[in-house]
Amino acid sequence: MKKRIRWVLVIICLLAAVAYYVSEAAKPLRVEALLMEPRTLSLSFSEEGRVTPVLERTVVAAVGGRVSRVKVSTGDLVAKGELMVQLDTEELSYQLASLRGQLESVKGQRTQAFQLQPAAQMVSQQLLVDQAREQLAVAKAEEERAEALYREGALSLQEREQTANAVVQAEFLVSQQEQGMLLLKEQAVPRAGTEQHFSGLIQSLEGQIALLRYQISQARLRAPISGLVRQVLVNEGAVVAPGTPLVTVFQPDYYQVEVYLPVVNTLRISPGMTVDVVLDDPAEQHTFQGEVKKVAAAAEERISPLGIVEQRIKTTIQLTGQLEKLRPGIALEVTFTTKREEGRLVVPKTTLFPHGDGEALFLIRNGRTELQAVKRGFETEEETVITEGLQPGDKVIRNPRLEGLTLGRRVAIW
Repeated sequence: MKKRIRWVLVIICLLAAVAYYVSEAAKPLRVEALLMEPRTLSLSFSEEGRVTPVLERTVVAAVGGRVSRVKVSTGDLVAKGELMVQLDTEELSYQLASLRGQLESVKGQRTQAFQLQPAAQMVSQQLLVDQAREQLAVAKAEEERAEALYREGALSLQEREQTANAVVQAEFLVSQQEQGMLLLKEQAVPRAGTEQHFSGLIQSLEGQIALLRYQISQARLRAPISGLVRQVLVNEGAVVAPGTPLVTVFQPDYYQVEVYLPVVNTLRISPGMTVDVVLDDPAEQHTFQGEVKKVAAAAEERISPLGIVEQRIKTTIQLTGQLEKLRPGIALEVTFTTKREEGRLVVPKTTLFPHGDGEALFLIRNGRTELQAVKRGFETEEETVITEGLQPGDKVIRNPRLEGLTLGRRVAIW
C-alpha cells in the first residue's frame, strides 16, 4: 500500500514538472533586439596630442658675454623689435678701440713708406747736375784752346796737362751729381711687395673692426615677432656662450597640435585629412576641427607612458575655430577617421554566428525567431556592415547565444 502511494506521488511530480516546462516553453522568450536603420560606420583611432604655437621663435645669444639686463618675464606681451635682453659690451668696446688704434698706426706707416722726396731737394740736385755739366763743357773748351796753343808752341806741356786734368775732374763731378740724383729717385720708390703688405694689414684690421661692431650690435637682443613670452631661460649676471637660448616668444591664438603616431597608423594618414580634436574640461568638453598639415618623413624614438621605446612619426594638425582657451603644452585627444561609409545597415559582430559556408543571425518576424543568412562588408573592431540579407526595419536579436533561444521560438522584446 505504501509502495503504491509512493509511485503515485512520483507520477504526480513528473506530470507537474512536464506541465511546468510545457508552460514555460509556451511563454515568449524575452530578448533584446536591434532595429535596423541606415547609419554611418567609421573606422577611427585616437591619440594624445600637444598644443604648440604655429609661430614661435627662440632668441639665442649671437655673442658670448655677461647678461647685464633682462627686461621681460614669462607671460609678458612684447612688440616686434622690443629690447628683451642686454649683454655687457664693455670688453668688446675696449677691443674695438685697440683695433682702431692699430689701424691708424698701419695707415701712418704706409704713408711714410710711400712718401716722395721733397720737390725742392730734387730741384736742387738737378741744378747741381746742370752746373757740373756746364763746368765740364767749359773745361773741354779750355782743353781744346790749350791744345791749339800747345801745338803752336805758345803753351807749355804742363799747362796743357792741367787743362786735361780739369776736364777729368769736371767729368767726375758730373758723374757724382748724376749718381746723387739717381739715389734720390730710388729712395722715392718703395720696395716690391710693400703695397700688398700694407693693404693686407689694413684689410685684416678693418675686418676685425667690422666683426666687433656687429657683435656689439648683437648684444641688444630684441623680440623677433610680436607675441607672448613663453620662457625666459637666463638671469641677470649669468655668463652665456654664443648660441645659448635666452628667451622664447610665441604668437597667441594661433596654434597647432603635434601628435606622435605609431608607424602603422601613419600609413592611412595624409595631408588634408580632417580630424576631430577634443579638450576635456571638468565643466565642459571643448571640440575643435583640425586638418592634417604635415606628416614627418622619418620616424623618431619616443618613450611611452610605460617606459617603452617606440618608433613614432610626428604629425602636425592645423586647428580652426575659437582657440582662445588653448595654451602651449595642453594635452588634447585627436581622433583620426580613416574610413567612413554612410547609409549602411550595421550590426555588432556578436550578433553573427556560423551557418553553413557563411554566417547568419536571428531576426524577429511575427513574434518568432527566424534564421537569416547574411554577408559582411566594411567592418570595425566591434561592428560590421551587412551588405546582403537585411532590410531597413528588420529586428535583429542582439544575443544569439541566449539560453532557450531556438529557431521558431516565440519572443518578446524588452
